[in-house]
Amino acid sequence: MKTWVIWSEQPPWILVCNSYAIIALMLVIYWHSLRHCQFCDGDRQGLALMIGNTSALLILPFIYRQAQGVELTEYRPSLFPIMALICAVNYFVQGSIFWGGCYLVGVGLVIAAFIMRFVPYWSPLILGLYLAAFHMALGIYLMRLIPAPDSSSPRPSPA
Repeated sequence: MKTWVIWSEQPPWILVCNSYAIIALMLVIYWHSLRHCQFCDGDRQGLALMIGNTSALLILPFIYRQAQGVELTEYRPSLFPIMALICAVNYFVQGSIFWGGCYLVGVGLVIAAFIMRFVPYWSPLILGLYLAAFHMALGIYLMRLIPAPDSSSPRPSPA
């Protein structure tokens, strides 16, 4: 969605509304799925990382302001290498807490940030595809870790 906003040169308020709509949707999804869960230390650390990362990404456009005379089509893509580096720091921290493979994701984000400096027009797509591919691969890997149901246990009858 952000790629469309940037490439179609929409006004800044559409980008801001889009960002906050995504955050609101994330909050509703997380609240709905986590409202009855008891959190342990790792869960709290994960939530703190997610909140910190999201906050940094939301504050970035207010701190790294558009310079006088710079077109929106130049300014907006220049944010994405910085966003990739913020996400890389997040994944480096997650590597020490949760899973060592996050270090590789962080290194990949740093490399992607360097690539984005050379092709800024494609940086929203590069960052989005990289993170989507990683999260889909991680989800498939985690789903395979779920044990298969025991075939000897009786199946519940549909009600």
